[in-house]
Amino acid sequence: MQELKKSRLRAGVLATMCLTALAALATPAAAKDPAPSLVPSLPLSNAPFTYCLTDEATTALREARIELDAVAPATVVTDERGNRCMRGTSDSATLNGDLPGVTASAKGGFAFQRADDKRAEFTDLNSTFRIGRMSTLTVTHLGQKVDFITYTAEGTRLSPTGVSTENAPLYLTPTGADALADAFGTSPLPAGEQLFQADAQIDVLRTGLDLLPVLDLPPGA
Repeated sequence: MQELKKSRLRAGVLATMCLTALAALATPAAAKDPAPSLVPSLPLSNAPFTYCLTDEATTALREARIELDAVAPATVVTDERGNRCMRGTSDSATLNGDLPGVTASAKGGFAFQRADDKRAEFTDLNSTFRIGRMSTLTVTHLGQKVDFITYTAEGTRLSPTGVSTENAPLYLTPTGADALADAFGTSPLPAGEQLFQADAQIDVLRTGLDLLPVLDLPPGA
C-alpha cells in the first residue's frame, strides 16, 4: 500500500512538471529566465520517430529532381499521402529537470539525392526542445555541425507518461538552405519554409519515475 501511494505521488510530481511546461506556452516571456530545477532530469525511452515531407516540399524536390533518402540505421517509409519520410529511433532522450525541455539524439539521419548522383547527407541528429522558445535540430554535414531545422511546441504534448508529437511542423533554417545550395547549386526550398512534419511518442522510463522525489510516508499512512 505504501509503495502504491509513493508511485501515485511520483506520478503527481511528474504531472506537476508537465503542467509547469504547459503553463510556459501561455507565458513565453517567463521562459527567458527559467526557475532552478526542482527535480532530476528523467530518462525517456528510445522511440521511433518520423520526419515526413510536406506536399509542398515533395513538389519542390520533384521539380529539382531531388529525392529524400535515409542514412542507416534510419530508413525510408511513405506516408498516407505518398510523401517520403525518414524513420529513425532516438538512442538518447531526457525530460529535463529545468522544464520545459526535452533533449534527444539519434544515429543515422536523412539525405537528399539528385538524379545526377549529387548527394547531401545530414546525420547524428541532436534536438533540444524547449516550450516557449524556438527549438533547433542540429545535424552533422560534411564533418560540421549545422542547425538545419527549427520548430516550436506546435503539435507537441507533455503528459504524466512522456512526450508525444503529431504532425509537428519543422522549418528549414538559413544554414540548412545554404547547405543544400552548396550541394545542388540552389536550395529546392527557401529558408523558413516547412520541410517536414514530425511524429513521435517517447515515454518516461520506469527507472526515471523512481528518481522522482516523494514525501517520506509514515508507517500506515
